[in-house]
Amino acid sequence: MTPQNGSTVFPEVAVAMAVQGMAIRPAGEDINDRTSGHHHVLIDQPDGVSEGTVVPATDKSIHYGKGQTIAYVNVPEGEHTLTLQFADGAHRSYGPKLSSTVKVKVKPSTGERKVSFIAPQDGAKVKNPIKIQMGLEGMKIRPAGEDPLDKTTGHHHIIIDGGPIPVGTTVPADEKHIHYGKGQTEAEITLSPGKHTLTLQLADGLHASYGEKLSATISVEVE
Repeated sequence: MTPQNGSTVFPEVAVAMAVQGMAIRPAGEDINDRTSGHHHVLIDQPDGVSEGTVVPATDKSIHYGKGQTIAYVNVPEGEHTLTLQFADGAHRSYGPKLSSTVKVKVKPSTGERKVSFIAPQDGAKVKNPIKIQMGLEGMKIRPAGEDPLDKTTGHHHIIIDGGPIPVGTTVPADEKHIHYGKGQTEAEITLSPGKHTLTLQLADGLHASYGEKLSATISVEVE
């Protein structure tokens, strides 16, 4: 589960949900299938929901009955718990054996969070080496590894000819996924002639992606 226990987050918390040994299946498809189910996020209910009890649907007990594994949960400022509770097709809880709880500290929002390419512009014709300027609003740049549990800061990555990385997934480190873990906001890269896409992806101190909401993609043509 993302965020990890002890994380500092903003009020709109990006949550990545996973389960082992069970299949994800939308609610209602087969209510008697005990090998599958779907996720629920419970706010300030660290004991979860007892086995066999239907998980209530409230603003603090959120159902992901379509089979979602990524969600954005609104949590008030302060210290809270988030509990991931797995349940069957009829929303009957699988109990403590299929639940997980983390504590988070929610900081005030600092405004809209957004990443962007300052340069080059989308559709630009460019020459090697390509000079790149990376922008970030609503969050601070922080080098990788300084505080892995601080989800209110991050660092940039450039993905060549690929799309955004899902929330909570570690950004690979290879020739197509370039890390700027020292907190760089400017860089130079070299690409083969022709058309390419560049995706700017923000990630946390563990290189875990903040997902599509904190990414930006442009197209360039290399002369």
